[in-house]
Amino acid sequence: MTLNIVWRDPGYRVHFFSDSRVNLGASSSDFGIKINRMPYNIYGPAMDGEEPSLIRCGDIAITFAGYSIIPLMMKEALAEILFKVQAVPGWSDYDMDALSKFIFHAFDTIARDADFKTNGKINVGIIFGGWCEKARKHRVYKMELTETTIPSLTEVLLQPGEIEVMGSGKAEAERILEGQPLTPRNIVGALKSVIDDPEVPSVGGNIQYGDLDANRFRPHGVIEINGNNVHYWRGLIDLNSEEFTNSTSLIPNIPHIDLAKIL
Repeated sequence: MTLNIVWRDPGYRVHFFSDSRVNLGASSSDFGIKINRMPYNIYGPAMDGEEPSLIRCGDIAITFAGYSIIPLMMKEALAEILFKVQAVPGWSDYDMDALSKFIFHAFDTIARDADFKTNGKINVGIIFGGWCEKARKHRVYKMELTETTIPSLTEVLLQPGEIEVMGSGKAEAERILEGQPLTPRNIVGALKSVIDDPEVPSVGGNIQYGDLDANRFRPHGVIEINGNNVHYWRGLIDLNSEEFTNSTSLIPNIPHIDLAKIL
């Protein structure tokens, strides 16, 4: 249940798009946050009494489709672990190859247990990526578990202009995009068309977006103008609502993208 699109543009930049609908058993809701980041910090060894030196840091971008409890629990498990991991320069590999295997091990452990407990009824896909200093580019990976396959890890989007689509809206989105040049306008237009299509009820809610910028991932709020009202959506949450702007002295300050300027 969802639609996720990840695209490497001709300039090698990687963009993440998603809807907001999640399954709640026999019903659904549009409060899902399906585009997230996991910060990581890699430290070198230290002598007793010394603080270890930071040798690498950044964000892992992540989006998911399907059985949402698995990626959410995986993210929760990894959030504290990745905040401080150790490597030994000259011996350890601490670029995206190592990080991808680290993340996949958590996915594999959780997914296999859930799959066993549900008698092989799990379908879940996760796409994640980040900056690889060794390759000097963003590298992107896809993890999957279906009713007919075991957990897998595959590097994707190896070349500029490539796209990955996953989720229950995949077939319809690919049909819309077929024969079109891959541009932000066409990708967002396809996602919006599937969200609005009553024939694809498993996809819905507000569009979510984020992009990789060097070693950081930037989730964006999505601007929607409705008459005199301006909404800054992050999933189901309107960051420009009165609850945020009038009832607290703290103001959300994340970047926003105006879809009207794309469409």
